[in-house]
Amino acid sequence: MNQNPTVEGIYDDGSNLGEVSTEFTDDEEKERFEEPGDIIDKRNIVLKVSAGDSYNYQLELRNKGLVIKALDNSSVSFIESNKGLVIQSAISEVMSVVGFVKSQLKTIIIDIKERF
Repeated sequence: MNQNPTVEGIYDDGSNLGEVSTEFTDDEEKERFEEPGDIIDKRNIVLKVSAGDSYNYQLELRNKGLVIKALDNSSVSFIESNKGLVIQSAISEVMSVVGFVKSQLKTIIIDIKERF
């Protein structure tokens, strides 16, 4: 069964200081929402929160955005309560990709549909 990932929000670096919003203000904004596009690059990140805690995510860098996938159950539950932190880490990771421009990040999707 292949369900579409839920859109957790649109990352907007302009108006609201990088906050992630899940509310579309109107239909027009919903239509402006862009599919993230084709995968350009994939990389895994390990987010170390404290000495004992680390969480694993796969980043799919796409031509219009970023898909963040949790790689195990603890990472799923961590991202559910720490979306902003994971998104910021993911963004700083993709900023290190050669030739990647922050303006490419139109859409950030957090894909946590898999349970392990």
